[in-house]
Amino acid sequence: MKPLWALAAWAMAGAAFAQSATPGDAAAGRMLYRDTPLLRGSLQACVQCHSNPLNQRRGITLDDQQDHIRCAIQGGCGGAVLAVYPYGAMAQFQGLVNGSDIQHLARYIREPQVQAAWPRLRTARLEVGSRPLGQTEQFAVQLENHGELPFALRKLSLQGLGAADYAATAGDCPASLAAGAQCSLQITHRPQCAVERSARLEISHDGPPVGLNLRLQGRGAGLERPELQTEPSGPIDLGAALDSPSPLQLRNGCGASLSVSQWRVDGPFVVQGDVKRCQALGAAQSCELQVSRRLDGGAPEALLPSQGALWIVPADGGPEQRVALQAAALPPAALRWSSLQSVPETRLGGSQALDVARLENTGAQSAWLSQLRSNGAAFTLESPSADHCQEGRPLAAGASCLLRLRFVPTLTGEQGTQVQLLAAPGAVSLPLAVAARALPTVADPVLVEGGRGGGASSPGFWLGLLLLIALLPRRLR
Repeated sequence: MKPLWALAAWAMAGAAFAQSATPGDAAAGRMLYRDTPLLRGSLQACVQCHSNPLNQRRGITLDDQQDHIRCAIQGGCGGAVLAVYPYGAMAQFQGLVNGSDIQHLARYIREPQVQAAWPRLRTARLEVGSRPLGQTEQFAVQLENHGELPFALRKLSLQGLGAADYAATAGDCPASLAAGAQCSLQITHRPQCAVERSARLEISHDGPPVGLNLRLQGRGAGLERPELQTEPSGPIDLGAALDSPSPLQLRNGCGASLSVSQWRVDGPFVVQGDVKRCQALGAAQSCELQVSRRLDGGAPEALLPSQGALWIVPADGGPEQRVALQAAALPPAALRWSSLQSVPETRLGGSQALDVARLENTGAQSAWLSQLRSNGAAFTLESPSADHCQEGRPLAAGASCLLRLRFVPTLTGEQGTQVQLLAAPGAVSLPLAVAARALPTVADPVLVEGGRGGGASSPGFWLGLLLLIALLPRRLR
């Protein structure tokens, strides 16, 4: 894309660059060199300027150094000649040709006689026009093999905001397209919105590592209305998960604003997330919600396969949209108490906190601690850290938590409590009995029965007191 004098100067300046390896694919380089507008959206192809028929390198007389190609396109390199680039038409490739493309081009310059498949679309853009909402029309797009070897299609995928308006199939294309052959891909346009929307058809194949893209543009004719798209579009399957919600993305795919007046959930499920944001979506806006199981106090029905739906009710009176919800059956929670500890003796007025047991989840799924209570008046449950059991929290498979009790006695003697644990799924009950002993305070008097020990109720106590009074001096009486 430079006149011959520039190419000659470029060749002389090339000696200033160190030789470098040029990994890449020569066949991919040939596609880029000849089909640059189709593959990268440029105005011209490389071959249109570098087309000297007397030179196998199409007018490029340099070796295959990637630095020369990069400098010619981007500019800013050393040397009196290369510093002035990008030169003229070379500037159009800025932002379109990436590092891998440059590697492929350099490899092709070194190996211009490459023999390979050459997938090629007849056009890079298909304008399908306008048609009423819901009406279908089909179009054919020519796919050709300009190479010497066959290639096979692998996958056709639609991307972009208007992807729901289109469908693509292989049409009459065979499993392997021979060298020099051509076939037709089939594109179907069925507009869902009364606005102009574009999509991109990505065509993958087993030929050279250069993907083919076809831009689609069309419009739906009719009354403009919002279109609520959900991802995933099919049922949301929670499987056997208990505390792992599944994401649900909502998108307004049409031009009009979408307002939701009501969310309604059927079945043992709950929808959370930024519900307020999802109630009002402008054109092309999206939001995300979270769908999870609802376990009401370890309801036994959570053990069974569950099905339900999320109903989205538009504020404009349009049809309700249903998103199917389902979940697999759950086995009962598998929990056990271990590492039991006794509560130390505690005096009246004192307080003692101790991790009395460890709760282990031996099952293959999470368990939900629906209820955790202590019925003893002198005992209270505590959860000072995330390692301690707490009502209303999940316990992951293979995990454990500590049960902490605080003992504050009000009476002396042996005292006990019954810890009641109710877990989901399956409404599993796992009681635990805990006992502790309260001692009297140090200041309490101790009375000795049977007259021994000088108790106040014994005769010896009174006799000793009278003798003591008699021995006192008269002036002290």
